Amino acid sequence: MTATVSKTSSNQLWTRLLCSACEDRFNRNGERYVLSWLRPRGIADGEFPLLDRLKLALAIHSTPTLNAYAGDAIGIDTEKFGYFALSILWRATVQRWRLPDGRLTRQVAIGELEERIRQYLLSEVDFPQNVVVVLTICLDSESRGTFYPPALQRNAAVPSYGLLVQGLHFNIVIGPNIPAEMRGLCCVSSPQHAIFLRDCREDTLRSFSTLASTNRPVSSLRS
Repeated sequence: MTATVSKTSSNQLWTRLLCSACEDRFNRNGERYVLSWLRPRGIADGEFPLLDRLKLALAIHSTPTLNAYAGDAIGIDTEKFGYFALSILWRATVQRWRLPDGRLTRQVAIGELEERIRQYLLSEVDFPQNVVVVLTICLDSESRGTFYPPALQRNAAVPSYGLLVQGLHFNIVIGPNIPAEMRGLCCVSSPQHAIFLRDCREDTLRSFSTLASTNRPVSSLRS
């Protein structure tokens, strides 16, 4: 969904940006692993292996609307998820990407953290101190069928960017003023490598509500 059109497509956001060595690095350090938990090749549509794993796992914290899990305890390498999210955020800082309606994405500006994240992606430095990646697995079908690129979260107490990838919601919080309690939610740097599970329907629909007021569905979606 963009500001002008809604449609179903297998097209990816694509541009000439990285050399083959860096493409392989991004794939090896995060993308291949993350996508294997979404919908591996040979798995029927509708299957979501990561969600299935969490449904069978023991939560370390549970409320009527949210479960929290320790990634290490259930065999999930959450650092690869954090790497994957930051690789997408970094690409959004250095390039504007062409959307299906022909428009370009808005380039993300994160100041000096752009260079720190670049160094982390190259394995030159540890995970940046002024970054938190909160990983949430979405129960609802609306979020599992949706992708949107990094978008600045409105009215957030500290700067943060939302990213949704077919049922994986990343909240990437940046800056020196991140509260200590929020740091404890990071999938990479928190002691328990936290993963959360909840229904994200309202958040997903809210994210698209502005776009839905202006865009035009293509014929396949009108039906």
